[in-house]
Amino acid sequence: MDFLWQTLASSALSAALLGFGAWLLRTYIQTRLKATVEHEFNVKLSSIQSQLRQTEEMYKDRLRESAAEIQTLQSGSAD
Repeated sequence: MDFLWQTLASSALSAALLGFGAWLLRTYIQTRLKATVEHEFNVKLSSIQSQLRQTEEMYKDRLRESAAEIQTLQSGSAD
């Protein structure tokens, strides 16, 4: 009878430890996957933001050139 209790206790402890280990591993994998996806998202977002800034600067330069051309035409027609 004592052997039966030891076997049951040992089995229960092993099952509990395996369950805890599986939970810990699952939590670790979830955290790593979440961090990886977040990192990839941030890298792509930074790239898109950089491209938008470059495009914005390009449009600003065109506007400045157009404004300067308009100013030149206006001053030329006023003379």
